[in-house]
Amino acid sequence: MAAAIIGVVDDDKGIRAALDDLLQSAGFRVVTFSSAKALLSSVCLPMLACLILDLHMPGMDGLTLQRHLADAGFRVPIIVLTALGDSEIQARALDQGAVAFLTKPIDSELILAAVTRAITGNF
Repeated sequence: MAAAIIGVVDDDKGIRAALDDLLQSAGFRVVTFSSAKALLSSVCLPMLACLILDLHMPGMDGLTLQRHLADAGFRVPIIVLTALGDSEIQARALDQGAVAFLTKPIDSELILAAVTRAITGNF
């Protein structure tokens, strides 16, 4: 069976690289994007098993991207990452269908557990 493809959207190159390394070491295939616009123009979008979105990005932020994908009928489990989250923003992300809301710095075990739950439907 082919490894699940995980999409990572974050404007921070270091975060993208760290998540890429972590997820690949766990056996996932990873595609990274520096912006919502880059994701939306990608041919990879329909192949993603899970999507990890940064909340705060220039241009379209993570919550707007999440809503845009849902409005377009794109159904993929979404994990939201942020360094500056609060309970109101967390509630909005989860109400919009996010399967997890995690804070930076990234906890390897938490992110891997969230991705595993997302791709297996255990959320």
